[in-house]
Amino acid sequence: MTTPLFLYWFCFAIILYSYAGYALILLAYVTTKRRKRKPTNPQPQTHPSVTIVVAAFNEHDIVIPKVENTQQINYPANKLTQIWVTDGSTDNTLKLLSQYPNIKVIHRDERLGKAAAINHAMEHVTSDITIFSDANTMLNPNSVMELITPFANPKVGCVAGEKRIDYGYNSNASSTSEGIYWKYESLIKQLESESGSTLSAAGELFAIRTELFQKLNPNTILDDFELSTQIALNGHSVVYAKKAIATEKGSLNFEEEQKRKIRIAAGGFQMLFKHPELLNPLNNAALTFKYLSHKVLRWTLVPLAALLIPFINLWIVITHPSKPFYIISLFLLILFYIVAFYGYLIKNSSTKNHYTLLPYFATMTHISEIHGFVRYIFKEQNPKWEKAQRVI
Repeated sequence: MTTPLFLYWFCFAIILYSYAGYALILLAYVTTKRRKRKPTNPQPQTHPSVTIVVAAFNEHDIVIPKVENTQQINYPANKLTQIWVTDGSTDNTLKLLSQYPNIKVIHRDERLGKAAAINHAMEHVTSDITIFSDANTMLNPNSVMELITPFANPKVGCVAGEKRIDYGYNSNASSTSEGIYWKYESLIKQLESESGSTLSAAGELFAIRTELFQKLNPNTILDDFELSTQIALNGHSVVYAKKAIATEKGSLNFEEEQKRKIRIAAGGFQMLFKHPELLNPLNNAALTFKYLSHKVLRWTLVPLAALLIPFINLWIVITHPSKPFYIISLFLLILFYIVAFYGYLIKNSSTKNHYTLLPYFATMTHISEIHGFVRYIFKEQNPKWEKAQRVI
């Protein structure tokens, strides 16, 4: 096999495995496991004490809806506490929170970032379970019960909730693309969880055994990834609770979504270099397999493969003009990137046919991964979280 043919099929295999092959492997394993497993309905023996921790920065637009949302959660009031950390907030967040005497509010004038805010909040947590939730996410009434139920198994150290993007016919294209992406991510996390343990939790909603909390380095970019993955590294399971739902609005536009993706990518590379033990299968072979398949490939080889394969395909057509398969392949790739470019041109228009923008969303995601790597290498990513503006 010549060099261009090898590179073409290598790139194709990497992309196909990352977005489809890995999921199919998990599905096959989980399906076999389901057939052998006796049905169970785990229930918590008691209602453990729970603290909901919210790290907030200038969230005056969402404080009241968030507090009212959490007050409607189905859980014994004497077992549920809320702690808000208003990390360097300069708006009315602190004033609005002061209306609720049952909420513990920790305010610092200096903005140190979300990781530092979480560290500060955890100094005041005495409950059995700690739930982390973002200020802009709304929780379903049974979310706390759904999160604590898996802790009946002593091996479970962290429970991840389901992140959903509120989108529909009247949503913007960015929200639709993000919502579709998170449906796919939720499926992967569910399959990982059923196969033993998912890899990490999303900061919108997840719970940990308080005793397992390890203080975060203040420069941590992805606090949710760090907290949940550290628990998995220490031998505990990270379970996915599909019915514990956290819903948020999508990004205001593609520019805001790209800003968020770049930050996540930079945080991913920070994790990659900070925790090389995740790459060692001798520590935990299943965790390493999932980390490589679900995260590392998407951060590293997939973006490069997706952007290089059209040029490799063109190389093949020039050097092997008698192979019609590659001519068709090149035509389809060119068509994909034409549609992606068209999506770029109309990304902020009022078009209702949002699915035509999915090729642009995918391409933007790959470019963001590369941009995030550059930001991490040159230490340009500020650990103080930059909120993406959301649809109101």
